[in-house]
Amino acid sequence: MSDPDLTLVHPVPAEEFDAWCRPLITAFLGAPGSEGAARVMESKRGWAPEQRWGFRDRHGWVATLAVAPHRLGVPGGGDVVTEGLTNVSVAGAFRRRGLLTAMMRDWVRNARDRQVPMLFLYAAEWPIYGRFGFAPATFTADYEIATTGLKIAGPSTGLVREVAIEDCVAVAPGLHESARARRHGELARTPQWWSAAYGLDGLPSPRVGGEAPPVFFAHEGEDGVDGYVTWSTVQRSQDHGDKGTIVVEDLQATNIGAYLGLMRSVMSLDLVGQVRMPRRPVDELLRWYLHNGRALRTGYVGDALWLRILDVPAALSARTYASSGRVVLEVRDDTEHGLAAGRFTLTASADGVTCERTTEASVDVSLDQRALAAVYLGGNTLVQMSAAGLAQEQRPDGLRDVDAMFRTVQPPWTATLF
Repeated sequence: MSDPDLTLVHPVPAEEFDAWCRPLITAFLGAPGSEGAARVMESKRGWAPEQRWGFRDRHGWVATLAVAPHRLGVPGGGDVVTEGLTNVSVAGAFRRRGLLTAMMRDWVRNARDRQVPMLFLYAAEWPIYGRFGFAPATFTADYEIATTGLKIAGPSTGLVREVAIEDCVAVAPGLHESARARRHGELARTPQWWSAAYGLDGLPSPRVGGEAPPVFFAHEGEDGVDGYVTWSTVQRSQDHGDKGTIVVEDLQATNIGAYLGLMRSVMSLDLVGQVRMPRRPVDELLRWYLHNGRALRTGYVGDALWLRILDVPAALSARTYASSGRVVLEVRDDTEHGLAAGRFTLTASADGVTCERTTEASVDVSLDQRALAAVYLGGNTLVQMSAAGLAQEQRPDGLRDVDAMFRTVQPPWTATLF
């Protein structure tokens, strides 16, 4: 990128925010002045200037990139403080000039200087971000259920009741945190996230479901509220007898009784014949409680969170492992910075986890940084990465032994967009 009329700007001055947003809104097919444009602009207005990058020429802004700090749940129930990428755009006339590469390069270097151990993003297109060292680490699935005559087995305890938005948001954050500790791969939700997600900030809500406002159900168990579900109508029942369709936007439960109670509540609505469940776990439990498991139809299954590891010792020391052991990993990082490259010993035992650089000659597995990012949360295996040419066994059974350590009881699940 050598165009003298183009300037990389970071941080983006606060007074430039409205102008910075214009190419972003257009890139995501929005229209200036629309509700969607208002949501984009207002939801990011309070972000600090150092969290935004951009390119401009003599006429104005032509590319944007923003980041935000987050907490990511990792195996073992702990969190890693990480940073997520969003609001990436390049105006059509300025594509293929290296603008995205320059912004990504500057962000990655900046994050490493600030000792951020790993980065994440949601990829609008699969081919873009692998070249920057990112790899898909969690996956989600969309489901549909035809509910007529369908029965759910399992425990039936507690009470489900409809609650107002304000009452739901009062209890939902705590329930989400409790559920998140039981299922790694999820992002923590800030107070600003809750306010924006349910329209309590006065702006249009960026919800997953239809245009109708959401309905909130809470499940009350012996010890109080232990789960909630939000849903909205996408197709109403018809006079000629066809039943309607609803979409489950968010379902969080801290125990199986609450989960099943909430599912029964949405599936038993009189005028509902179909329930859609987007962005759910790939191992959705409901199938095993239906008297006809085939009624839960799986639609799209795809990548969710992509990871990029910057600090291997910090990242690997932050999670727990399924088995004890000591392995030596040779990590390649062929991106421009090579920040994750090196040889590392990983030791896991009942006493804790350590990971540090080493000069040992013997290596168990050599792997690309993208392979390490892909297996970090347990959503992929090194055997898969080996088949793709991203990992190589350096001693017999090395791949098997490392996979045994990284294995998790459940696959990771990321439900939260930001």
